[in-house]
Amino acid sequence: MKVNDLFQDKFLILIDQSLVSLLSFGAVFLLSKLASVSVFADFVLVYSYASFVFIFISYFISSPVLVFIPKKWKSNLLIYIISLLILAIIGTFAINFICRYFINIQVKNVNLWAFLGLSLGMIVNDLLKKTIFASKVICFHANVVSSIFLVGSFFALTFYFSNELSLNLILTLYSISYLGAICITAFSLIKWGGVVNHPKQPNNNKIKTFAKIFKEHYVYSKWIIAGGILFWVYSQGVFILGDALGVDELGTAKVRSIQNLLGLFTILLAAMESYYIPLFSQKTENLSDTVHQFYKNLNIPLIGLFFISLPLVYGVYYFVYEEKYGNGFWIIFIIWVSQIITVYSRPLAMALKAKEITSPLFYTHLFASLALIIIGSMAIIFLGDIGLALAIFISFLSSNAILVYYYRKFIKNT
Repeated sequence: MKVNDLFQDKFLILIDQSLVSLLSFGAVFLLSKLASVSVFADFVLVYSYASFVFIFISYFISSPVLVFIPKKWKSNLLIYIISLLILAIIGTFAINFICRYFINIQVKNVNLWAFLGLSLGMIVNDLLKKTIFASKVICFHANVVSSIFLVGSFFALTFYFSNELSLNLILTLYSISYLGAICITAFSLIKWGGVVNHPKQPNNNKIKTFAKIFKEHYVYSKWIIAGGILFWVYSQGVFILGDALGVDELGTAKVRSIQNLLGLFTILLAAMESYYIPLFSQKTENLSDTVHQFYKNLNIPLIGLFFISLPLVYGVYYFVYEEKYGNGFWIIFIIWVSQIITVYSRPLAMALKAKEITSPLFYTHLFASLALIIIGSMAIIFLGDIGLALAIFISFLSSNAILVYYYRKFIKNT
């Protein structure tokens, strides 16, 4: 593969992740303006349940494909994708059924099929995109085109029905948009990826293959799923802790707004994982050298991005939020540093995933959660909103310190 092609793929992945983030942040902004307060409040609650379903299923179904397709399934892609689609549908139905009980307690008259369409659309769309990233059977342009359709159709439909938005209509618009995006991606895989022409598993081996895939994904992802729950504790649960320890609404809103502004690093992290985990998975014998090469090639671009991002985020905060929340420089700086640490150490986590050593990722989140409760709580009590930002910093610092330890133990020193 030529160097120019590598940069082109990285660019396309970054565009795709930017479009996904635009849907996440832009949809919330748009709906908060167009929908009534009660409809928007119900949407936020129901969407959080859909996100919960997505985390559980995508960590089990989609995330492992970045490792397993390059290493094990690229030559038999059809049976692998079909097996994962079946698992995704069964898992989504099961967890949706459980979530529906809690949704009905808090939100009345939610259409089950519209909610299912949203959560299943998110999961299948993510699975097919990661299949393209990992297999490279077609150009990454297909993912960008499907994401453009997803974002454009949802925004267009939302504006068109702006005067009659209800919760179930919003969920239906999401479902329609995801369905169209999935059709584009699936058509691209079939038409140009030759997926249907991949070797097919003999009939008598299909059940064994399905069981094998399920076991592989379970062994790989069980620690990641548990870690994802703990990550939620110190990335989002910190605000619940802050409220319990006396941080006022203004302070909580300020820190949350700044954290959202620095969400641009989330785009970078997602793009890095989508592109580099498949590459790392093909070089498991000398991962330490591969990671070293990553830092050697991208040190200067990353440092440049870090220094550009600080004044950019502060400028946006100054013009949009400062009049409402007051000066937020030190909170921006503290959370900015925590994001730098996370981005800079992410290749270590990608190497562990590529090596299929995932239990350390659980322990990184466990130590971060403990650091939040033990040390972060004291910072919050004595320093208020700045303490809340410091609690986030302490959690991320602890998580990545443990990550360095496990990387040295399992990758660098082996």
